[in-house]
Amino acid sequence: MAEQALDSYKSQEAQEDNKFEEVNFEEIGDKLKQDFEDSGSSKPILETNTNAVVDEVVLKRAFKPKRDSQGKEYYDTILTIKTVLPDGRESYDNYGGLREYSDGYWNSKKSAFGKLQALMIEEFGIKNRQEMLRKLSNAKVKIRTEKTTYNGNEYQKNIIKSFRE
Repeated sequence: MAEQALDSYKSQEAQEDNKFEEVNFEEIGDKLKQDFEDSGSSKPILETNTNAVVDEVVLKRAFKPKRDSQGKEYYDTILTIKTVLPDGRESYDNYGGLREYSDGYWNSKKSAFGKLQALMIEEFGIKNRQEMLRKLSNAKVKIRTEKTTYNGNEYQKNIIKSFRE
């Protein structure tokens, strides 16, 4: 019985080995020389307000509900905005702080979503979240990198700082 299990393990391992190929270091030499910060799809770091265009706006809801301090059930909701810089670099940034309740939405004014909402009310006089999402699509913006902390970890986000014509 034990021999059969080991034999099947070996054949499974051989199948797993077929999913990868050995890489020649000389063929990928330039990629290996990249600094860690420059490799992959790292987020652009922008020290000043930088022109960008909103390319994608997606609202994401958590699968599992939570309960607020009054015991009402809600779902955490995040607005993810993809911006594209003039040089083609992309940034995906989350604006949290939005909650979906059975009877509507609520957000903290101090959250990333709340700050974006306040900026858009001031800039465009929007009246609701639907207007906000529509106005964001293909908007010309200025973004800047800010450090933010979430669950004790520090992240960098490219925040919309202003809108432009």
